[in-house]
Parts: sequence; structure tokens; C-alpha cells
Amino acid sequence: MMPLLTTYFTAFLPDVILSVTDNSSDKVKRTAYHELAHAVHYQKVGNSYWIAEVVYTISHTGYGDGTDPGADRVEVVETWGNHMGYYLADRHYGLNHSNAGTNATTADIERLRHGNWLEPHHFKYSPPDDPVNFIPWGLMHDLADDNNSNPIGLLEHSSITDNVKDFTHLQLYHALTPDVTSIPTFRTQLTAIVPGLNGNTQTDYHALFSSYGY
Repeated sequence: MMPLLTTYFTAFLPDVILSVTDNSSDKVKRTAYHELAHAVHYQKVGNSYWIAEVVYTISHTGYGDGTDPGADRVEVVETWGNHMGYYLADRHYGLNHSNAGTNATTADIERLRHGNWLEPHHFKYSPPDDPVNFIPWGLMHDLADDNNSNPIGLLEHSSITDNVKDFTHLQLYHALTPDVTSIPTFRTQLTAIVPGLNGNTQTDYHALFSSYGY
């Protein structure tokens, strides 16, 4: 089945499909960045990895609930896509975003910018939306950010232990090798690529992943 699907996808389908709604332009572009992050990931891991991801997505009409074989890979793929979507939207729009209401204060505008959006989140899908906590939405953000720089009112999710900072996006990307099909293998690969952990301790590094359930 795999060679047939590879031929079909490469011959007939576009590289990226973006459904545009009446969302604000910054949110549309955030989605575009998310999807293009997937395209970059695909370039690194190749056809076999990505076709398996596509087959899983089709058979589950989306992400599934996190319990089936292949869900671990979804966690890696979507965590990267989500993180880069918000990060790049923030790079482009900064304080000029649509996340705050019309009566927002200056502090609200800073706190709600795209680059801060993942800070208070744990999982993308969790009860009551889904029966299983799934896709560690804020993990890569927590690897990169410095909580000491958070604006007033921006708090880490209560169940997350984040004393880690300064991992670069290039380091995160380099850890997305074809054999990284789960968050635990991503954690191991990132350690191999950055043995000094950018000055973070092994204890803090593993505590962050542990607080996400890994």
C-alpha cells in the first residue's frame, strides 16, 4: 500500500492544503506557518514516515484519542507544528495581533500575543474535549522559553514543572530525525544533539518531560 499511496500523494495532491475561514489574518497566517512547519518536518523525515502519518490521520478522521498505535508519532508531528505556528506568528505580528478584545489593556495585549499563547497550556486535547490527555501542546515552547521573562499575568500551567530554557528552534528541528516517532524518543534525541542541555540540569530537563507525562 505504501508505494501506491506515495505515488498518489506526490503525483496528484498539493504539498500543503490551507482552509481559509473568516478568521483574522494573523490567525490564518498562524495556521499557514503550522502547515509549513509540517512540510519542513516532512523534508527531514521522508516519505515512509509521512505516509504513515497520513494513513493514521485518514483512518482516525483526525488525531484519534491517543490510544492507538501511531498516536505517539502524532504527538511529535503536531507538537512541532503547533509550536512553530505560534512562534512564527509572533515573530511576524508581535503586539499587532487579534487575540485580545477591543477593550484590552496594554498588559493584556502583551500577555495574549501569539508567542505567549502556549505558556498556560498543557495538552491540545484533554477532558472534557477528549477522554485522554493528548498532544503536549506547550512542550517545545517550554523547552525554549524563559519563565523569568514572562509578562505580568502570564502563568505556567499548574501541572507543568518548567525550569528549562534556551533550547533553540534549530536544535528542536535537528532532533526530529526519522526514528523519532514519540516524545520519549524526541527527548533522547535532543539530549544526544545537545549533551550540555544549554546549561539546564538533567533533573530539570527530565522534570519538564515528566510533568507532561513522559
